[in-house]
Amino acid sequence: MMLNLRAAAVALIVAAVTGCGGAGGAAVTGPGGGTNTGGGGNNNSSCGTNTICMSFSSTDAYSGTGTGSFTPTSLTVTAGSTVSFTNNSGVAHNVVFDANAPAGGDIGVISTGTQTRTFTTAGTYPFHCAIHEGMTGMVTVQ
Repeated sequence: MMLNLRAAAVALIVAAVTGCGGAGGAAVTGPGGGTNTGGGGNNNSSCGTNTICMSFSSTDAYSGTGTGSFTPTSLTVTAGSTVSFTNNSGVAHNVVFDANAPAGGDIGVISTGTQTRTFTTAGTYPFHCAIHEGMTGMVTVQ
């Protein structure tokens, strides 16, 4: 019985983590002028155009320890683009902009769902998750 529960827990975690990812780090340009680079490959097929997914890879299904990540880690869009920040992991994440912030500012804690921000001014917008150390990303607006 315990083995079946462990297998089910691992399967759920793998499904949640792979839902927003892919492999590789090639740049992908999609409709709307967004270019996604690094940390997850083809963002257009998994998460959608101009979307950054929040995920969590558990190292231990029972303790809840693991690593959070943004996929892709870097997104380039044209001025006026709206970027979606999507979390389907079931693990709480937030988005805190390190310097410049788009209209609407930081994104509070969400475990599931999508929040959007529109980037009207050219520049770089580095951000991080304050909950998970090392979980960082950047939006570049051209």
